[in-house]
Amino acid sequence: MKSISFEQAMHCISALFEKSDPASQSIRLPPSAPSTQWRHGLCRNWRLLRTFSLRKETPSITSSGEPLMTFRLPLKQSRGFAVAIAVGICLIATQASGQTTAQSPAQSGQSIRTGDGMLAIEANLPEQVRIGEQFTYDVTVQNATDNVTLHDIELRHADQSSLTIESIAQQDQGDQKKLATDNQDAAAKSSQQNSDNKRPSDEPQSRFANPANQRQSADGFDGNSSSDQALTIQALQPGESQTFHVTASVDQEGPVKACLMITHYRPSICLQTTAIKPELKITKQSPQRNQLCEVIELVYTVTNDGTGAVGKFEIRDDLSDGLRTIDDQETLAFAVDQLKGGDTRKFVARVYATKTGEFRSRAYAKAVDSDLSARSENVGPEIVGAQLQVDVQGRNAVPSETPAVFTATVRNTGQAVAENIQVAVHIPENANLHRISDVQLRQRDPSQLATDRQSGQTRRSQYRGQVQESSDQPASQPNAEQSAVERLTRGRRSAQQSQAQPKQTAGNASTKSGNAADQKTETQAAMRAEEFSIESLEPGQSAQFDYVLTARNQDRIETMVIARSICNFDGNQDVAYDATSEDTATASTRIIRLPGLQVYTLDDADPAKVGSPITYTIRVKNEGEAPDQNIQITATLPEQLKLDNADGPTESQHEGSTITFQPIDQLNPGEEAEYTLTATVQSAGAAQLKVELVSQSFTSPVETSEPTQLFDPKGAATGQ
Repeated sequence: MKSISFEQAMHCISALFEKSDPASQSIRLPPSAPSTQWRHGLCRNWRLLRTFSLRKETPSITSSGEPLMTFRLPLKQSRGFAVAIAVGICLIATQASGQTTAQSPAQSGQSIRTGDGMLAIEANLPEQVRIGEQFTYDVTVQNATDNVTLHDIELRHADQSSLTIESIAQQDQGDQKKLATDNQDAAAKSSQQNSDNKRPSDEPQSRFANPANQRQSADGFDGNSSSDQALTIQALQPGESQTFHVTASVDQEGPVKACLMITHYRPSICLQTTAIKPELKITKQSPQRNQLCEVIELVYTVTNDGTGAVGKFEIRDDLSDGLRTIDDQETLAFAVDQLKGGDTRKFVARVYATKTGEFRSRAYAKAVDSDLSARSENVGPEIVGAQLQVDVQGRNAVPSETPAVFTATVRNTGQAVAENIQVAVHIPENANLHRISDVQLRQRDPSQLATDRQSGQTRRSQYRGQVQESSDQPASQPNAEQSAVERLTRGRRSAQQSQAQPKQTAGNASTKSGNAADQKTETQAAMRAEEFSIESLEPGQSAQFDYVLTARNQDRIETMVIARSICNFDGNQDVAYDATSEDTATASTRIIRLPGLQVYTLDDADPAKVGSPITYTIRVKNEGEAPDQNIQITATLPEQLKLDNADGPTESQHEGSTITFQPIDQLNPGEEAEYTLTATVQSAGAAQLKVELVSQSFTSPVETSEPTQLFDPKGAATGQ
């Protein structure tokens, strides 16, 4: 027995069309003995053609007297016709006899593949069987596809007159074998060849395919098929096969045919995907505390605890005001390509602070192609730094000849060490700096100060010395003292030079006087600066020093102290920023300048005789340093004198022996006012002129007197 291939089936079709009538699109088939085209037993029975809706016409008689059955086949159904031939398989036992042989029976097999190439059938039948004895043969059905599942597969035996199907047993699934790869490749190659076949004519031959969901007729062979003759498979996965053991018997001698027909199968294609559930989680870690001028490292950890990869996503952290990235950005953002399931990745970002305080923020992770997102807790560092506070104290007022003493204190109220503190003492250009005392360091905690003293660690300022007026500076001083003075002298410069613009500053710069920044600049412009440095101040530590100023022809002495500590980043850090703590304090002392009125009273004759005139001169002079206002003179003549005339800078009034002059509006320092009184001596005796002065500065009367001896030439003078 030989297996029939798809090419052979096509040859069968060609032979049929050779007998057809092209004009009427009909096929004439002789119902009698098979010709050479039917030698494989496939197309022998014309009933098979009923499956393809062929219309039977009236029989005709050939020239030889043989009847012809004529069928009309629409050309559009020619594809189904080819498949009908391709899916029938017949096994023939060439001889059936009652003789016994000792040898194992030889096997004869055939295989066939459906026109669509999806289903492959292979069957084996013994070449010889005994009449009346049961024999078995195997039928293997195989899914020859790579990705198509076949459902509801049904094969049926044609009811042969001499063959009886006793039973059909399905082999266990565990014993089945997959179709080999080379068989699949061969099937694919065969399918490709079939699709490339051409008809003898110029038109391309159509490929014959049977729709998978079209059920084949069960009566394609002679006789009827019964239900117990069906081979059914619920489903075959790609590459899977199923074998049936068929037990049969024969009761007639001669060739025996076992014909199988594929009556039904349904292909289905299955698509498979994997359901994943990625879970994105982000944590943010930050140092608990950092100092200004330290680069802060923020660690971002992203984890995918789910299944499947997270595609491209972005990590973003809107930093709090006061934190910036190394490249001077307020927002930290970067992209991550992907994160596989179960993976964890860490990223370190470097930022810096521009001021002190707590800087908390949340980090967010957001997928680019989905709504997957996560956020961290609200964390961030506490930034501490040095914070300078300056205070200047002095007397509210001093007399003009008394020096003004000021005490300045520089404190570090921050939580970090302030290093290399530059202190500038600003004084008026016309004032004299008599001295600056040594800088004394004090601890905020007295017990800490006592410990430092016991251990000999009481610290002094880096520079010590005294500064006197340049005109009175002695020619020689101790070496250390002189060196310090020289440093301070060389450090003297104008306020404009000392206030060079810093880079970017942060801290607690302020003026205690409450003046605006422009007023502070104007004040500095009218001053000169004496500078020195303090090596460092620990948190809570303070430095204190005194300085003495004098000024001439000034009503007020103003002074200002500026302390600045600059914190620089490590030279390896590319940060264009210096954290500066600066504070300013001002103080002023009023110079008390008082008017100094002096009253002088003189007589032009002493003693004076009775009957002669006498003149008194009253002079008021302001010998002080300030003007005086509303100066008024009141004079009282003794009873021995009679007023003749009163003269002065203002009008006068007299009542009895009292003469009152109108007040002088103002008497400036060095100015003088003169009054004269002319009287006649009436009697002898000791006389005394009384003068009173009141002014704005002397609200209580200032009294003075001028005594004069009066005598009578006619008699001796008598005293009073």
